[in-house]
Amino acid sequence: MNIFIKSYAYYVLLLIVLTLMNFFAVETNAFSDSRAFSFFSGLAMLFALKFTQTFLLTQTNFPKLDKAMMRLMILLGIGAGLGFFTGYQLIVKSLVVMEMVLAAMMLLAGYWSWRRNYRPAGYFLLAFGVPLTSAGISGLIYGMIPHHLLIELNSKLGTIWLMLFLSLALADHLNQLKTQVESRATQLAEVNERLKASQRRFQQELALASEIQQSLLPSPRPNWANLDVICFTSTASEVGGDFYAYYAFEAKKPEYEDASTVYALPSYALAVGDISGKGVSAALLMSACLAQFNMSFSQTLTPSERMAYLDKAIMPYTEPHHLNCGLCYVEITPFSSQVGSHGGIVRAINADGIPPYIRSKDGQVKRLDIGGFALGEGLGAESGYQQTTLTLNSGDIIVMISDGVVESQNTHDEKFGFERLTQAIAEASATSATDMLAHLIATVTEFMDYAEPHDDLTFVVVKL
Repeated sequence: MNIFIKSYAYYVLLLIVLTLMNFFAVETNAFSDSRAFSFFSGLAMLFALKFTQTFLLTQTNFPKLDKAMMRLMILLGIGAGLGFFTGYQLIVKSLVVMEMVLAAMMLLAGYWSWRRNYRPAGYFLLAFGVPLTSAGISGLIYGMIPHHLLIELNSKLGTIWLMLFLSLALADHLNQLKTQVESRATQLAEVNERLKASQRRFQQELALASEIQQSLLPSPRPNWANLDVICFTSTASEVGGDFYAYYAFEAKKPEYEDASTVYALPSYALAVGDISGKGVSAALLMSACLAQFNMSFSQTLTPSERMAYLDKAIMPYTEPHHLNCGLCYVEITPFSSQVGSHGGIVRAINADGIPPYIRSKDGQVKRLDIGGFALGEGLGAESGYQQTTLTLNSGDIIVMISDGVVESQNTHDEKFGFERLTQAIAEASATSATDMLAHLIATVTEFMDYAEPHDDLTFVVVKL
């Protein structure tokens, strides 16, 4: 459509110049003055060439001819300027010769376009053929017969003929553009429908992938008699890289075991994992981490040994894609003493995750100061993992989260942060793990307001 507008603009300019030529030639006989002839004929030829270039797309279809036209336009501009300011007859005659060259170029471009089945080129040939031929004849016999008679003929009949068929050419060109636009619109509609169908299939496949991923996770509430546990995870998109895991197993008894304490069997392992990256690749690595986590309990390992085992076990999955897995891991061995107290021995390791929070029965909240290399890099297995061991009493609560919780943002781009998390844990009801989880989710959701989540959210809450 932009090409049509340019063509139409040059068509209008050419029409104005030819109208002025007709007025000066017939009404005032101004072409007896070679200055006026140079000026108007130069302008007419320039606009005719520009119309030809835009209407027939010579730069794309006939690049060599287009370059020749550009050179001719430069000569026309120089000749018209010199003729207007000097009036030399030699320059005027040179313009007549350029007019014949112009006629040959335009007719050649029109013929080649017509041979390429460009229908408007036929009208173009009819529009310029008669006037250009007449102009060529007038150029050949210039000076042999009264020139003003030829000028009058070209001015009247030639202009009418030219405008008639140029109008038909532009109309036909516009009709072809309309047909092309309608054809493209139909094609775009078909492509749009195919894209919508592909998007629907993609969404269905993502929904299926999300269902499969969720099915890989264990039940959010394990059926353990000695612990009150609730788990929760929410992905920012259809699939994500966060996960929780737990396992009941027989662990090594503490070295400092005394005769007054009875340790319940089995012990319990809980973990919150966060895969670096997002989307399908993170979801696939998550499934591998879950499988290796469960497989590690086929061996009798300490928490540090288990982390070293997992660090090496998932390397074949992480190295090709430069991913890793941050994991917060807690083992709990419940106990009861002869004096009637109950609690548990807690061993915690943090492999580049968020350290666990401990809320004691009296309402105090602290975050364990432990850290280590992420799993899947091989560094933790070489340097070892720091283990923290502590004793918790009945009623104490352990809160484990992924980094998506503290990095949640509201509509003002503020992060939830560790301080708000600590305050939320302290203010929550401690009657059950479920109450604690509900309060934390509500607090984070209220903080985010209507902001879109940027990362997955995962919680594991344990009450002894």
